[in-house]
Amino acid sequence: PESMTATLRVMDVTGKELYRVSGSYSGGVHQLDLLPQDLPAVKGVLFYQLETNEIVLNKRMVRVN
Repeated sequence: PESMTATLRVMDVTGKELYRVSGSYSGGVHQLDLLPQDLPAVKGVLFYQLETNEIVLNKRMVRVN
């Protein structure tokens, strides 16, 4: 795998962007931990989008705490 830039966005159900992080990553598997202060006072269904120069991946998640 080659290095590339990736952007992760987290949105609420209305599409409002709540969180964004971008960076250049080496090839391979990476992990990003979202901390409570990254999404304060947000609960319920959220959507996230991972975008690179090769893919755009859209998924949903549920925040319970």
